[in-house]
Amino acid sequence: MVPNPMKAALEQVLKRAQRALDDIMDITGPAETIGVGQGWTGSVAQDTYDHSLAPAANDISTSRTDLITDIETSLGAMDDLVPEDVAELMQAELNSR
Repeated sequence: MVPNPMKAALEQVLKRAQRALDDIMDITGPAETIGVGQGWTGSVAQDTYDHSLAPAANDISTSRTDLITDIETSLGAMDDLVPEDVAELMQAELNSR
């Protein structure tokens, strides 16, 4: 038995996703600042915030959480070790991508 190359590759995807998602961690903060701040005033600005900015920020935040959860769930379902011949096939598939 040898280490599962698919699991190792997915662990790298998780690390990259976490780093990328950290960059947009507080996407709701700027949207809320615009929504309640002095930058925009009036009914059109509030309508834009309510119907465009706030929902988009919420969607991004929710998607961020879902992505990490999906990757972690997939990792948890993978075997740490696989037979060598299976690992070779997995590695060949990874190399072809």
